[in-house]
Amino acid sequence: MIRWPGGGGAVDLATGSLTHREIALFGNVGAGTAAFVGGSRSTVLQRLGRAFRAARRYSPARYRPGEHDYRHQDMEALKRFRGADVPLVMEVHRANEIGQVVNLAEDLGISLMIRGGTEAWQVADLLAERDVPVIVDPLGNLPRSYDRLGARLDNAALLHRAGVRVLISSQQTHNVHLLRQQAGNAVANGLPWITALAAVTRNPAEVFGLGNVGTLAVGNRADIVIWSGDPLEITTWAERVMVDGTWVPMQSRQTRLFERYKDLGGDKPFGFR
Repeated sequence: MIRWPGGGGAVDLATGSLTHREIALFGNVGAGTAAFVGGSRSTVLQRLGRAFRAARRYSPARYRPGEHDYRHQDMEALKRFRGADVPLVMEVHRANEIGQVVNLAEDLGISLMIRGGTEAWQVADLLAERDVPVIVDPLGNLPRSYDRLGARLDNAALLHRAGVRVLISSQQTHNVHLLRQQAGNAVANGLPWITALAAVTRNPAEVFGLGNVGTLAVGNRADIVIWSGDPLEITTWAERVMVDGTWVPMQSRQTRLFERYKDLGGDKPFGFR
């Protein structure tokens, strides 16, 4: 289990086991969080900074939170985070707030990553200078809120061109199966192919400290997929899959249904063939 609120871990989907319990602390800055403190965005950042500074000396016996202050479990999480060598992943979309979060992280001495970053392309030079990776959704091109008025399809390409390390994510768990197609859309909008591949393999492994996964190298874990063509194209499929050195059977419910119904002849009723 994850041992702090807002913490993130890494799961091995082949076994269902948790391989890394604490790889990052996740947070959010935007209109949603401002609503908790009267609607003031600047107040969110001020309180966040105060909380991080107070976390090092936090004591459950002495801490008395006010109405909008961080709860005991929140302060405990911040204290554990300050003692761990893991990044802070902040979901921020508006360009000026991305800049403020970057400056706050540098002031606090915190390793930072930006998640979402709809307008990150507007501050790409700052992100590159401070070595702040950005987790983007290549299909996030709609201004769904005032936080995202600067949305554009070539966000990932512009960030890469400025020297920012890019990670690609579906942002929703139920869409993770579309990850390679999202990387392909990033390529269609200017991101180099090899960079898009790294954005869904090597880069996440490196920035989250996951060890010997994400690359093909002697001594690394043998997770390999052999594709029928370009893995970032929607019309290709996986022909062979190896997980941790073991070839996975390629039979599934879909392949069994295909074999069952590829020949529509016979004398049995359709539903029983």
